[in-house]
Amino acid sequence: MMSQSYSIRKAELSDALEMAKIHKSSLAVDMLSQLNNDDLIVKYYKYFIGKIDFYVLELDTHELVSFVGITTREFDYEEELKKFCKMYIMDILASCIKSIKAFRMILRKVLSPSNGAIQLNAGKRVIIPFEIHITVTKPQYQSMGCGKLCLNHAVEQLGITSCIVKTHSRRAARFYEKCGFKKTNAAFDGNWNLIVLSYYGGVVI
Repeated sequence: MMSQSYSIRKAELSDALEMAKIHKSSLAVDMLSQLNNDDLIVKYYKYFIGKIDFYVLELDTHELVSFVGITTREFDYEEELKKFCKMYIMDILASCIKSIKAFRMILRKVLSPSNGAIQLNAGKRVIIPFEIHITVTKPQYQSMGCGKLCLNHAVEQLGITSCIVKTHSRRAARFYEKCGFKKTNAAFDGNWNLIVLSYYGGVVI
């Protein structure tokens, strides 16, 4: 567990560079991690800070070690991602030439819009008002509770009673399960490799 003094706060635009470094070093399995362009990852965070609710965990030495990003159902992440991709299309294409995996992940993100609903096997639709987009921690601070502290703070600050997280990483899924999430037996956007986890359930309609 964390033994050093720390504080958790909303991310600021000036945090974008450090957040990009943490993301790149965290071995996260996502689109950004596959891009061979550090500057593009910084641009991503500069674009989305203020749109996504990012909370950062900062040591008293002013070192950022972990952060979490959460949105409400009303926020259309896929639409904003499309806008970002159009703004930096040449940088993205140049990065994707070096990584076919990154290209596929970008297509999957941009072409598979989400409305925050899960289609359960029983045929019911569950609406989850909040979605966690990312929780990452510097490698040297992992398994110390930093990500969980950051996530719990964000949940408390935003007054979250139910939320969802989608990941392609079994390692990430195990982390969220330790934080109280449960795997949802669901098919999402026809993507069978996606692991969906929910927290406190949702409203069944």
